[in-house]
Amino acid sequence: MPSQIESIDQQRIDQLKLLMGDKFLGFTDLFVSQLNQRIDILELAIGEDKADSILQAHSIKGSAANMGASKLVSIVKQLETMLEKDDIEGAANLLLEIKDELDIVKDVLIYK
Repeated sequence: MPSQIESIDQQRIDQLKLLMGDKFLGFTDLFVSQLNQRIDILELAIGEDKADSILQAHSIKGSAANMGASKLVSIVKQLETMLEKDDIEGAANLLLEIKDELDIVKDVLIYK
């Protein structure tokens, strides 16, 4: 399992905390909630709707980048490539890794 240090750009999190103050935890909750929704939509779209699956992956990647979740960004980039190449099995397997990484990111954001 990847270490938590690899998962998050701490400098980015510190910037967000400074900018948002006491609203940071609410922002974190919103981030996790929206990513979970997009992952659910992505899971349904893989193999059924190539354009929507790529769109969902791209949105996940952007949200993760904004939050400093650098490892998640890297994994989702791989997913986008698989989706573009119609590697449905690889994409489905990578989706499991994305879910695991989101759990790590959530833990880091909540407990740091």
